[in-house]
Amino acid sequence: MKIKLNSTLFLCFILCCFFARQAIAQWSVVDTWPGTVKDIYFTAADTGYETGLGGVTRKTSDGGNTWTISNSSEFEVLFFTNDSVGYLAGANQTIKKTMDAGLVWLNQSFGNGNTFFDLSFPSANIGYAVGSSGLIKKTVNGGSNWTVLVSSTTQTINSVYFLNDTVGFIAGTGGLIKKPWMVVQIG
Repeated sequence: MKIKLNSTLFLCFILCCFFARQAIAQWSVVDTWPGTVKDIYFTAADTGYETGLGGVTRKTSDGGNTWTISNSSEFEVLFFTNDSVGYLAGANQTIKKTMDAGLVWLNQSFGNGNTFFDLSFPSANIGYAVGSSGLIKKTVNGGSNWTVLVSSTTQTINSVYFLNDTVGFIAGTGGLIKKPWMVVQIG
């Protein structure tokens, strides 16, 4: 009985080691970038984008094995509403949009000073961008125009997520979390 128990424990130990090694072995470096990656977004298993410090946005079409430059500007965040339509956002309230899966990026919005840190699009046309000094902007036409919204904070908003076109969550510095956050539009 004692030998059978020891054999069972030994077998369990070997299986645990095997499966733990398999879980650890799933992560591997496929590419390096000389800058800092700030955001990554995949529209399909093989197609993805990364952006950040270092002055470029890059695209992969083979699951991350190789990357090509998609845009030569520095951004904080990217978001895609489908396989072809995506947005980049970053410093000076800059937002760019692609409608051809990253081949061409068109300017959508410019400001002065504030930086966007996150984007959320609950639908193809309605989107929100949030950032420093409580900045929130909204589009209702797929990024053609952006309107400033009241956030009732001057804290940096680092994250935004919308459940639907009007109810969302924001989070930022100083422990800022608002939920549900109802959109109030200026002018």
